[in-house]
Amino acid sequence: MKKKEIPYPVITIDGTTASGKSTVAQEIAKALGFTYFNTGALYRAVTWRILSLGYDVHDEEKVVEACSRLKLRCAIQKIDSFYKATVILDERVPDEKTDLRSAEVNAAVSIVASYARIREWLLPFQRELAYQTPLVVEGRDMGSVVFPESPYKFFLDAQLEEREKRREKQGEKDDVEKRDRLDQSRSSAPLLCPADAVRLDTTKLSIEKVVDKILDVLWKKGLPITKSKA
Repeated sequence: MKKKEIPYPVITIDGTTASGKSTVAQEIAKALGFTYFNTGALYRAVTWRILSLGYDVHDEEKVVEACSRLKLRCAIQKIDSFYKATVILDERVPDEKTDLRSAEVNAAVSIVASYARIREWLLPFQRELAYQTPLVVEGRDMGSVVFPESPYKFFLDAQLEEREKRREKQGEKDDVEKRDRLDQSRSSAPLLCPADAVRLDTTKLSIEKVVDKILDVLWKKGLPITKSKA
């Protein structure tokens, strides 16, 4: 079945852990008046809920069964100077720092995200937002799987040592190299750079420089700037 054409522009920003995706995507969303959607937070929210319900994330069947009963939706809200898609799970909004970035979620999210049926379940939810508003989406398979038709694709990466330093500054202790290995080796939608994406090495670049480079590419591609209707 042919996918329904998405009416709004979607900018995809994929990349490795601690490559700068989240901050860059937010700044791009602010600059364009688009809605920012962190799909990593989506997978973290599901992982957090599964853990809070007492499930073993290594038991794929139980995890899939539990997810089928979750009530998942997204609210587009204006926070500070930009629009953001907030994940609501079983009528609860998990705290980004204490819930989604806990050591337990950090250790388990790649496992949950590796399950093909979980990714399939979340795919239409992610695409649905693009029928409501222009988006800047960041994750690991946005340009390769979720929005492969987008002409505005970017992939961020940086040297491992630099990314480990950034993670430490963020106060997080997850194993960056292990996360890379899990993301790149999973059988369902592995982390990869789409052939038509603009790849940027952010090792020695400031956030401002990365944002400027992306905006320059978007202008050259003739991106139609449409203010969000959220």
